[in-house]
Amino acid sequence: MTIRRLGALLPWLLLAGCARQEATAPPPPTAPPPKADSGLTPLNPLASKPGGKAVLLISNATSPFWDSVNVGVQAGVREAGVEANLQLNDGTVEGQIRKVEEALAKKDQYLGVAISAIRPDAEGLLAALRKLKEAGLPVVTVDSDCKADARVAFIGTNNLAAGQALGKQAAELLPGGAKLCVFVGEPSAQNAKDRIDGFMQGAGGKFTKLEVYQDEVKPDRARSNVETAITSHGDAGLLLGIWSYNGPNIGEVVKKAGKLDKIKVICFDAEPNLLPLIADGTVSATCVQNPYEFGRLSVKLIAALARKDTAARDAILPPGKDVVDVPVRIITKETYTAFKADLDKKGLKGS
Repeated sequence: MTIRRLGALLPWLLLAGCARQEATAPPPPTAPPPKADSGLTPLNPLASKPGGKAVLLISNATSPFWDSVNVGVQAGVREAGVEANLQLNDGTVEGQIRKVEEALAKKDQYLGVAISAIRPDAEGLLAALRKLKEAGLPVVTVDSDCKADARVAFIGTNNLAAGQALGKQAAELLPGGAKLCVFVGEPSAQNAKDRIDGFMQGAGGKFTKLEVYQDEVKPDRARSNVETAITSHGDAGLLLGIWSYNGPNIGEVVKKAGKLDKIKVICFDAEPNLLPLIADGTVSATCVQNPYEFGRLSVKLIAALARKDTAARDAILPPGKDVVDVPVRIITKETYTAFKADLDKKGLKGS
């Protein structure tokens, strides 16, 4: 496998990154996405304020994925009776460290912190998260995990299993196998490695990986990588998008090139601009998470941990466990209508 590195590494998105259970009450209407440095503005100013404290969520970067998380956060706010604040990071490890350090300096304003860790092994970030824990603030990772000693629990997807599920879908789609190219922001990110490894396991020995294209979370590069792959690997019969924005870029480029009869497109997640590509069959399949539940459950779990509410904690995180596994779904043209209806019911524009 060749990993194409086209510049200095930037951290990844995730997307990425489905629920064990649906919300017990309908969420409020979708709020506009928060700004990158939204300060302490609560998502629901009418929520009760125990001790004047709020749950803080920190994203890895900006993406429509976090709009869906935001709607789930509001549902958690209503159900747990707390305030919450989702801050969007700038896509760098350094940005996350700054936000964690700011939270530590204002620790009396928070019940706890949920964060989508950009890299599981970023020592500066891990050190900052450990300081939060030492200060008595519960730390929960969401969507993207880090080393277990830096957090209490992880809420997200088993990305290896998700990759396996999508790989099996690819094997049904192309029973004779195929040569494929992979597209991702940062291939060393844990969710990227797990998704790629799981996909190859699920797809089986008839599938051969030609090249992994890294785009460093740059939209223009993500698109040009697809154009390069089509030119460089004329024998590729499958293009695989790993992060949420990769799928739409791949689908649009392949469709514009008039190669849908020769190249199948599959991916992870469902940003709003992917939905019409699923509906018309441009993208054959996507493996979707449930970011709505990531937001809802993270608020409720941190509130329970801060209040030492054992019953509420155990309802989300069973005793002895440190992972809340939120399952995925495979969406195709045939299942799109039901999937879209579920999004509409929750006031979501993507997943």
